[in-house]
Amino acid sequence: MAHKKIYWKNWVKFCLILAISIGLSYYLAVSPLIKIEEIKGPDFDYQYNLISTSATIGGFLFAGISIIISSVGNRQVERLWNNNYLDNSYRAAAAGIVANIVTIVAAFIITSFSINESVQRFLIRLEIMSVVVSLIVFVWCVCEMVYIISIMKKQK
Repeated sequence: MAHKKIYWKNWVKFCLILAISIGLSYYLAVSPLIKIEEIKGPDFDYQYNLISTSATIGGFLFAGISIIISSVGNRQVERLWNNNYLDNSYRAAAAGIVANIVTIVAAFIITSFSINESVQRFLIRLEIMSVVVSLIVFVWCVCEMVYIISIMKKQK
């Protein structure tokens, strides 16, 4: 019964953090704090930087998921996996990877195709939102990993 409680608690926590990060990212994307006219300049440095940053963060998240999956054979990690302690780690990593892919695709479209201004503005706002979401879930994923390591350390 404790497993189900942890399972639902993890889903609520994940949905809450995802909703907060999407809300915050939407606020930033439509607020006057970010000047889209400066981002749309003639050079694409901003877009290339977003592609590089998103690819790097996505790579870290993918590596984190790979490490979790490859170590499930370890007795301690298997117990954490079976008791739902790793759920939010891989959910956060998956959400971050998806957000990074959205950023990369949007930046690729902006830099590679001739698109009208309204579509370009939409894609820039989408990029801003997906970058903010990916950064928030990346930080959360790192915090989850630190928590899991502390649990494993206590068990030794």
